[in-house]
Amino acid sequence: MLIIQSLMQQKFMAMILCLALMLPLPFTDEGLEKAYPYHKSGIYTYQIVNQQEKQITLCNIESTEGRIVIPTELDGYQVYALGDAKEEYEGDIAGEIPNAMEGIRNTVEELIIPSSVKRVYEHAFLDCLKLRNVVLPEGIYLHSGSFVGCSNWDDIVLPVNASFEDNSLPIDINTVEIGCHIHADDLFDGVIQKITITPNSVSTINVAAGWFYVTAKEVIAPVNLKELAFNEVYGDCRAEKVYVNGKNTKVEANRLYNGGQLQGTVTFGEIYTVDKAKAISFAKKEKVTYHVKKIEAVTKVTSKKQKKNFVHKWKKAKTTVTSFQYKEKKKKWKKSTKNAPTVYEVYGKKTKKVKYQLLTTTKKTKWKTTYKYVKVKPVKTW
Repeated sequence: MLIIQSLMQQKFMAMILCLALMLPLPFTDEGLEKAYPYHKSGIYTYQIVNQQEKQITLCNIESTEGRIVIPTELDGYQVYALGDAKEEYEGDIAGEIPNAMEGIRNTVEELIIPSSVKRVYEHAFLDCLKLRNVVLPEGIYLHSGSFVGCSNWDDIVLPVNASFEDNSLPIDINTVEIGCHIHADDLFDGVIQKITITPNSVSTINVAAGWFYVTAKEVIAPVNLKELAFNEVYGDCRAEKVYVNGKNTKVEANRLYNGGQLQGTVTFGEIYTVDKAKAISFAKKEKVTYHVKKIEAVTKVTSKKQKKNFVHKWKKAKTTVTSFQYKEKKKKWKKSTKNAPTVYEVYGKKTKKVKYQLLTTTKKTKWKTTYKYVKVKPVKTW
């Protein structure tokens, strides 16, 4: 019996040894070099990240061009990622891993990333100081620090279904357009001049997720948004002006999820919304100054032919803005109303059978065009 047990133990140990010899060493410098060797192809340096799926990551580009368009394929492989694959293990090994994209760091100004690219690895574009525009594809995943230090990229568009890790974007952004849900800590830091939520991209959004001591000067929500939340922030954050253009958009802030303790709060300056909007209830509850915009409809458009053109006129539609400010001493709301300029959208078509198309946006009450049929709508949104 003892002999059988001894033989079984020897056999088991032999199997473990064989498996150990077969596996790469992913958390050592030597193991990473073997797992992700570098390959050269023209101006590109790449690593194979998945041989079976024929996927690579571009580690470096040698170019002095200001505009860089990332290829979708290279040497028969899909360009699946950008950056050094070894960066994924930076926290697990000793020593410094070279930063990616050294060849374009001091020259790249515009970066076009195709839909084949699904990930941008850590520090891929670290400190690309001249980079001012990046086109991100839908569904992209940005790893931590992927664009950190790119201080000139301050007008950012985050596409549909994009995902992010902490600190993947630069700080002190001018404008950001958000078309996806945010699930990251410390994604935004500092002052953001304007945040716009892309129309028809999401029905609900926690726009403040990822805020780290952020001051947002303007937050603009589209008509179709069902819920606008300002939750899960870190530190003292503020939204100066919030434009809620949807009548049925619910607004909430500083809600605590799944117990625990709030890590920060958002305060508000002013809320701009439309008549009978749900956002009014939030403003009253938080005692935030709010403004309600009401616009009359354009009832009739008259048209007159003038040589080869048509002159279309309509009666001025009145726009009023009613403001409500809470007076703490009197415990009452102060109300004031003023007139505001009306902006019109002019739509036209040349024949009855085709669809109307937007021709212009104007504050005037007449428009000269070659289009015979015209309809006018006042712009109700802020």
